Amino acid sequence: MRETKVDILVPYSGQGGVEIVINQVIRYLKQNGFQIRVVELVWDGNPWLDADVDFYPLRRDKVENIEQFTDMYGVFLQERGIPDLVLATPWPFLAYVAKKALTILGNDHACRVISWLHAPMQIYEKYGVGGYERLAFADRVFCLTHAEENRVNHRLGEGKAVMVYNPIDTSQIGVLEAENGNEPKLVYVGRLSEEKRVDTLIRALAMAKSDWNLTIVGDGESREKLQELADSLGVETKIEWLGWREHPWAEKQVLNADFMVLPSEYEGFALVLVEALAAGIPVISTPVGVAPELVRPGENGYLFETGQEMQLQQILDCIADSVLPKPDREICKNSVTSYEMSHALFDFQQKLLDTL
Repeated sequence: MRETKVDILVPYSGQGGVEIVINQVIRYLKQNGFQIRVVELVWDGNPWLDADVDFYPLRRDKVENIEQFTDMYGVFLQERGIPDLVLATPWPFLAYVAKKALTILGNDHACRVISWLHAPMQIYEKYGVGGYERLAFADRVFCLTHAEENRVNHRLGEGKAVMVYNPIDTSQIGVLEAENGNEPKLVYVGRLSEEKRVDTLIRALAMAKSDWNLTIVGDGESREKLQELADSLGVETKIEWLGWREHPWAEKQVLNADFMVLPSEYEGFALVLVEALAAGIPVISTPVGVAPELVRPGENGYLFETGQEMQLQQILDCIADSVLPKPDREICKNSVTSYEMSHALFDFQQKLLDTL
């Protein structure tokens, strides 16, 4: 049986969650007989792929207009051959790039195009990297939440989009050695930037009548401003700033937390929320990313509105006073089993094959 040939088409790259997931998918597909090429349209020289991946950076300098990507990918296909499938990620615009390049070469029916979204469509539209008119060029759309799947199907037709699970590497999660003492503990894991709204968490901590402690794992441009806020509100002694950690879910201070708080203004998916639940840590989150679909109040966490520190403070005080229950750690873990690595990657492969 002939190997299935897949191009993974990316515009730029970094060192974030999207790149981690792409590597996980590549490893799994290669182990199962797929032939993978990664085509990066503009590469800054930073290695982000496994060393054994067939990697084709097309240029080093930025383009003046992303419409140039079509010609760039078209030349690549003409020189290197047509795959069976193009997995265009994360921009919706790349589905248009792939389909147009294939059409020019007369191979648009021989190769399927999947747009693999990693954020809600409004984020891509906001930054000018593709709206629904570009997404329509895809034969199928992979989304990370049921809500986004429904939105895409409503706009482009039922069956166009399907949800895929973001795989969670549970091997990086440590083991809780002992339960907490008397002082309730919160943890925040993530970048310290404005849209993460960590200021809401610090204000709620200051307003709470109950005596919570907070561990912050992460770094970013807002750190100094947030430390000044904590100092001005008199809660600096309640906060431990750990900085960036490569494996935060193996840290004792994280595993010992009673709750992980995600106060973000928006999230493409909110991977950190799924990771927390996989570690057995209940979550208190704004309704961003996958949170509205995953968080079941009282069972594995609680939700509050973005920027509403009073709501968060009330949740914290009600938990401390046992008015609201503290979710069971095993129930938290069981709520995200579909995201476990082997299950999520098998599901991804099946949906990819269904498209072919």
